[in-house]
Amino acid sequence: MKAGVIVALPEELRSLTLKKIRKGNSYSMSDNIIVGYSGAGAKNAQQMAEHLITEGATCLISWGCAGALSEDLNPGDLMLATTLLTTDKEEIEIAPDWHTRTKSLLEHYLPVHTGLLLETKTLVALASDKKRLHFKTDAMALDMESGAVARVAKQHQLPFLAIRVIADPAKMDLPGA
Repeated sequence: MKAGVIVALPEELRSLTLKKIRKGNSYSMSDNIIVGYSGAGAKNAQQMAEHLITEGATCLISWGCAGALSEDLNPGDLMLATTLLTTDKEEIEIAPDWHTRTKSLLEHYLPVHTGLLLETKTLVALASDKKRLHFKTDAMALDMESGAVARVAKQHQLPFLAIRVIADPAKMDLPGA
């Protein structure tokens, strides 16, 4: 298995490697891991996922941060999605065996929250919008790239995981900047 890991932000990239990678490029961390720095948004994530497949990736991981929708999640909490809900209301299952194995390994080091991850096309900044989305979908968190990566994985019949760390809590409005 050769994992293709897609990150959207430079801070997410630094959580994996100190190697400098330009946006839109990839880096082979080892024989089994390729990291691609896509830039923010679904289109960039989709293009990077396709690129990593041409580089030999046989499974895909969406890695980075997410916004909490559930008040049970706090900044720094790890979210390992069980299902992804796209903006088109399509539910994409995460590779169950890989998910179980990953969760079991990670739980030795820190608590792992599991549940539905929601794709969004825009930044959700207001606590009231987060609360509404949680009520409407029962999703625990949201991000802008995992849906695109999941669709590419599904199209190519590859296993997929979304591993996200909560950046902002559900009750917090993000600053205007």
